[in-house]
Amino acid sequence: MDYHALFLCLGGVFFVVIALETKRQIEANRERGFEMNRRFEEMTDLAERTGFPVETNIFYDLRGESLYARTDTKSRAFIEQTFQAQEEARYLFTGDQAFEQTRRIYEHQEAVDVELLARGELAGNVMVKVSKVPDAIVEGTTSINGYKRDTLRTFVRVYHRDGQTVRCKLFSLDHNNTQGLQRIGEHIGMELIGRSSEAILADSALFDVQDPKAFAEDISEQCIQSYDQSMYEQTGLITRGGSKFTSELDAQSAVESQPHLLAEHFAAISSIVGLGLRPSAREGLLEIERRRTAAAISLAVRGNYVGSTGDESVISEAAQGNYSRECPTGTNNGMQQGETDLTEDWIRIVESCPKCGDKNVIAQKDRDIISGSCGCHLNVCTGEYWVDKPRRTQHEVVSPAHEVHMQPPLTHEVSKEVLIKRAYGEHAVLKSYIVFGGARQHIVNKKTGLVIDEFADLRQLSL
Repeated sequence: MDYHALFLCLGGVFFVVIALETKRQIEANRERGFEMNRRFEEMTDLAERTGFPVETNIFYDLRGESLYARTDTKSRAFIEQTFQAQEEARYLFTGDQAFEQTRRIYEHQEAVDVELLARGELAGNVMVKVSKVPDAIVEGTTSINGYKRDTLRTFVRVYHRDGQTVRCKLFSLDHNNTQGLQRIGEHIGMELIGRSSEAILADSALFDVQDPKAFAEDISEQCIQSYDQSMYEQTGLITRGGSKFTSELDAQSAVESQPHLLAEHFAAISSIVGLGLRPSAREGLLEIERRRTAAAISLAVRGNYVGSTGDESVISEAAQGNYSRECPTGTNNGMQQGETDLTEDWIRIVESCPKCGDKNVIAQKDRDIISGSCGCHLNVCTGEYWVDKPRRTQHEVVSPAHEVHMQPPLTHEVSKEVLIKRAYGEHAVLKSYIVFGGARQHIVNKKTGLVIDEFADLRQLSL
């Protein structure tokens, strides 16, 4: 090999190293972005619990022919995200909850329309969508574990195109006020009274204007003020988007205004995930932490001193107020995502298989595939169904394939003992036992010696 050939060879190797290193940096930056989005998603969950009005912006970027939400927690097109939600709803919502299937279909079509808006293929550059609180919630005819029944919250989404980006102005309207909704309908040219909530969700208003950004801001503010004026005329109450919270802080800003409580919250979340509990036990602890943090933020924003989410005033507020998350809006993209994040795996009993009709089917989601004990399978990414013979053995509950690990701040440590006491009471202690094939842990009342709860540490079991 002569010198010139050696130089080319070395240069080629150098180029490959640089290319590989660049790829690693891109992947690392992307993962950091997803981690920030997971944290933002957790903050959005807290914001929804506080009851403060929602007024925020969500951004989508056009990459090639597809639109991507900046706040998503994995790399997928917006329409892929909503399609997965639509397909998963076939298993998640049946019986008196089946209306949610219809809503997911319309929300997927909304994502398709937003992508067309981004590509300039709609007859306008501003699109308005109204996601009215479902009629089944208002009438109390559904058992669905979702939507805040005490606020009866409607969401309005105003999309506008700005170059290769679409911005969505999202705001909330509380209490399902008929006159207020009628006035908003007059502003945007949509009939919001006398039609079903699902028919309204399927509809949209298109505008072709010279300054879409200014128009989106103006129409949003006009809608909010018209709604609040109607509320004032009927009740004498001053509201913001129908909410009693009328300060300058919207829900997201209220959460962001309490960094010390957020730091404590993320430390607790990370500690809970690290315990290796079975999913139901883990979700129970997470729910307690989220309720307390939302209650703490609400107290602090209202002018009360809050040092920690463990303060007595916070515990009392969490017990007396409604800080549960009765809303399936899991991410900040304004689309209803279901009771679990779509990246999580789950197992549950389904009233009826949407494919074969078998009753009380044990359904398990593993990444992109939902499998039923009836033998039916669904790929939520492609919509493909297939059937095989069901297994004779009972499905085992397994932990999700991918846990979300949030890095706790170094200055905040939350021990297992504190978490256990918060969940089960001040006399609860955690005891571990080595058994054949792995380990088992009990929550025990140290005063009485009685076992309160028990679970296997799934990370230590020998499978």
